[in-house]
Amino acid sequence: MINDNKHLELNIWKTCNCKCRFCMSHKNVRNFSKHNILEKKILSFHNEWYNSIWFLWWEVTIYPKIIELIDLCKRTWYEQINVVSNWIRFADYEFAEKIIKSWLDRVNISIHSHIWEVEDFLTQVPWWFNKKIKWIDNLNILRNKWILKGNLSLNIVLNKSNLKDIVKTCHFFHKEKWINDIRINFLRPNRSYENYDNIIISYSESLDYMRSLMNYSLKSWLRLKFDWVTPCIFKSIDEKNFKKLIKIFSWESYDYIVIVDESSDRSSEDESNMFKNIMNRKEKKMNSLKCKEEKCKKCIYNNFCEGIWKAYVEFYWFEEFNPILL
Repeated sequence: MINDNKHLELNIWKTCNCKCRFCMSHKNVRNFSKHNILEKKILSFHNEWYNSIWFLWWEVTIYPKIIELIDLCKRTWYEQINVVSNWIRFADYEFAEKIIKSWLDRVNISIHSHIWEVEDFLTQVPWWFNKKIKWIDNLNILRNKWILKGNLSLNIVLNKSNLKDIVKTCHFFHKEKWINDIRINFLRPNRSYENYDNIIISYSESLDYMRSLMNYSLKSWLRLKFDWVTPCIFKSIDEKNFKKLIKIFSWESYDYIVIVDESSDRSSEDESNMFKNIMNRKEKKMNSLKCKEEKCKKCIYNNFCEGIWKAYVEFYWFEEFNPILL
């Protein structure tokens, strides 16, 4: 159900300190909006009653003035301020403390395995796993000191390399690193991925592991959500209890009015053009990035479901997806 929350995802620039094999774009360029334009966007959207903001796309913690932007959001009274990041810079405790003290509400950590060989293979940066463990420890220190008062959550991209150990991965971070909130993102296929045969998976391959994850979550009180998973896949996991599973484990982005700023390039330098790439996230997915088959119109979740990635259909067709009827 849509509520009054209005959420902005602000893309700052297109550069990263990792080379993840499943990244949707491998072009690593330093294009970004001018800082004063970013500030004007933050102020303008707050005046339109947007009360939640995420900084993302690609690695925002290496943006030179990220703390200034977060501080502006604080002074503008955004209710929720979040950064989606690989958080490698948080291995530096002083930087971690400084950015958290700038009133960051929620920390979303991108890490995909508790096995260092798998994590380093996926990010293509040697020894990054050890640094990531260090910054998780730093964040827990900040949380114990009540400097980080918000939520500490994990983002995992499910793929062929981490699938077989995914329950162990969640158990490790939940029990050993005290993370109580994990989001599992189903991989968006792309033939441009390097060694994509070792990365891309189908929903059918993942069903047993998803079922095990759900059982683990319910037993351990771990908050677990799945993104990019259609309602009919939940029914394939448990035909009897799928409605309950959808309610518990489906990603809650449908609770927000979400718009995305994708103008993290020099085209936004002109103030008259600075809002030209603003779009509703769900509408963009449904209208251009995802698709449905004719049979989907009969499904009781048709209005709720965004559909299936067009790129996924190129790999696996529609056979896995069947409408849920009354």
